[in-house]
Amino acid sequence: MGLLDFWHRFQRTSQAGRALKALCAEVDANLEACYVMFQINRRRSFQTAGLQAMAGFADIKFDDAMERYVRAIDRYQTALHEFQEYERWYTADPERKTKENAQLLHEKKATVETCFDGLEPVIKAAQASVTAMIRENSNGPRT
Repeated sequence: MGLLDFWHRFQRTSQAGRALKALCAEVDANLEACYVMFQINRRRSFQTAGLQAMAGFADIKFDDAMERYVRAIDRYQTALHEFQEYERWYTADPERKTKENAQLLHEKKATVETCFDGLEPVIKAAQASVTAMIRENSNGPRT
């Protein structure tokens, strides 16, 4: 391995470490947001920029806990977005406020709640996982 190869590997490892630390901060913020949403009984989107940034690091593999986190957050975000879009559509025109449309709106809200329920342990497991990944990354790239 030449010096240039070593330098590129070092830079890549440093970038991956920074991305993992950003992901860790994001997971921490999402856990706090989960607690707040539970306390005030209002739902909002979770942060996902750190997850999206990790897509650029193919050499970093997520374990089962992180995979569950990714799927659970995606499922929740999708359900929330669909509910919010439908709610905007529903409230925009009084003629749309029919019994059938109201029922569908409540079903979409129930889907959001179903996706939200059980997120806390999934986020906590992701927290432990990303912390372990940071420790591993400080010892070299994870393959």
